[in-house]
Amino acid sequence: LIKNAYIRPNESERRVFLVNRAETMSASAANALLKLFEEPPKGVVLLLTCSNRMGLLKTISSRCIPIELYPVSENECSQALQRYCTQTDRSLLDNAELLAGGNIGRAIYYASDKEGISAVSISGKLELALAKKNKLAFIQAAAPLEKDVRLFSAVLLALNERIRNALTERFKYKEPM
Repeated sequence: LIKNAYIRPNESERRVFLVNRAETMSASAANALLKLFEEPPKGVVLLLTCSNRMGLLKTISSRCIPIELYPVSENECSQALQRYCTQTDRSLLDNAELLAGGNIGRAIYYASDKEGISAVSISGKLELALAKKNKLAFIQAAAPLEKDVRLFSAVLLALNERIRNALTERFKYKEPM
């Protein structure tokens, strides 16, 4: 990225670089990019995406202009999934939409990426084990997470959404009769 950022654009006035999931950068990687973020070359735009701004190093976040993006409607998420995940099973699409919390990128990840599909499956097994208070089933469902930090993170995100959805459904406000 650093090397390419200093190459002038050929066909336009600007070059745009996207650093996806910037909160997953190691401290050494973030520090290596710090000078580039402080003083980008002329004509260079750097976009960082993250799902948790608090996960960025303070030295990085202090040099960024945050732009908040809000969840899309269920309908928009469903339409995007139908457009981008045409080979995916309908029940998987429904689960992906439910767990994405209005984030189209996350929904596509849950519906089409091998790791995302695993996260949906494992989080479902964990939720069921929690609901049934079955410790053995919980441990068995969590076993694939032992050495895979990325999958562990994806499962926690999905499980968090499952629990939030369950609590929201359970405590929905009901009009008094």
